[in-house]
Amino acid sequence: MSETNENKEDYLTTRDRHDSSNSKHLRMNLNNIRFGIDAEIDKALSLFCKDENRLSKIYWPKAFRNLVTSVLVSILDKPHIWAELSTPACTVNEEQIQAFIKELRLPTSVYIKVKQRQWVVHLLREMAFCRRKFKLRAGLPGFVGESENWPNDLEDKDDLFNTITDKSLRKDINDYIWKVLDDVIPVGKYCNLHYFGDIRLTSKRRPILIEVTEDYVDILSERISTLSSKLRVDYDSLIPDDLIEIKGIPAREVVVGEVEGFSVSGSPWKEGTIGGIMKYGQRLIGITSGHVHRKSMASFDSFCIDEDPPSRRFVDNKVDVAFFTISGNTEDWFNLIPLSYVGAAEDLALQVGEPVYKIGRSTGLTVGTLGSLHSTFRAAGGFRYEDHVQVIWNEDGRRFAFNMDCGSLYCVRRGSVYVPIAIHRISDDGETPAVSYGCSIWKAMELFPEDSEDTLNFVNAPFLEI
Repeated sequence: MSETNENKEDYLTTRDRHDSSNSKHLRMNLNNIRFGIDAEIDKALSLFCKDENRLSKIYWPKAFRNLVTSVLVSILDKPHIWAELSTPACTVNEEQIQAFIKELRLPTSVYIKVKQRQWVVHLLREMAFCRRKFKLRAGLPGFVGESENWPNDLEDKDDLFNTITDKSLRKDINDYIWKVLDDVIPVGKYCNLHYFGDIRLTSKRRPILIEVTEDYVDILSERISTLSSKLRVDYDSLIPDDLIEIKGIPAREVVVGEVEGFSVSGSPWKEGTIGGIMKYGQRLIGITSGHVHRKSMASFDSFCIDEDPPSRRFVDNKVDVAFFTISGNTEDWFNLIPLSYVGAAEDLALQVGEPVYKIGRSTGLTVGTLGSLHSTFRAAGGFRYEDHVQVIWNEDGRRFAFNMDCGSLYCVRRGSVYVPIAIHRISDDGETPAVSYGCSIWKAMELFPEDSEDTLNFVNAPFLEI
């Protein structure tokens, strides 16, 4: 009995020691965790002020403006700390604080200059220190409640319209709309969403176009109208009616995945298309579709020297790309048309309706029309492709793409060069007119496995003039 008690005491002593150690460890960790307004400030700085590009260009929604206002109000009656907050570049005084509080109440933040934004960022970054030192009590601003998972930082029409000026639809808005679509349109039914953002349009069009079969147009329109009315209870005349256009098409099936097939024998040119040849330092790098790379590794092994090919392949519902290092006589590798990489879509001033060029293994050089930079669509089996570039086939009876063209680059022409915008993935010839889809070249290049500071450029034939 005593042995049992002794063992029990030893166990309790050990456990208590362990708990004490854990408690100390937890207390240490808790010091590094941010709560309340400190956490909100950290998140806001990351979202809106992380770098110079975000600081100067990203719209400040109403929720963020309210947060900044709360911080400014908390220091307005504390002149004794203004000197400590000031720097040679950022002077803090009552006049500036009052003026900025007044400006932040206006319905848009587009007018806020970069120098003013830098001043706000300085104050936010100093806030945690000052709150502890001077016991400031800035509180969290009151946000309206979420409605059907609607993003709660978008509280008025200005918030909404300023968030859709980017090239990509905000993910939470995209998810919200697709939740509505999935609730109304059965999973096996055709449904596409195209987002245009601030891409230049040849005709007046709303930012979001939804395509469904004609038998679901009225049902979807009614659902969106109902949601609009519900959102207006908490928000100021937000979304659906002003943003979304619904287009009905004749009854048809969803897109069938992997329309462009493969031949498992022969060279890669029979299994897919090597879209482009690039130079990275002293190495030649090829780019193609990830699924082409995966299904034809035996052929790629004959001229590739990658130690771990799967690590250079990326395939999901947003991207389909592979990068491979080329061995052998590098002088034999070059692009068939003069290619030039542009690092951002906005630098191209892309326009819906402009020509898109492609060279594929099966169809050669073909031309289509840019339909959208951000299309999300359903495919067989309930799969959903997101954020793809859509190219509309020209009505000349010629296919834009066919079997084995996967991996080829969609390009727009700028002067004497062709600039890639996407990597061909799939075609839908069940639609009228037929369309092809490719993953964004910019999303693909974000995944390029860089291991040095070398620059990446396309390798063009010596006889091509650029």
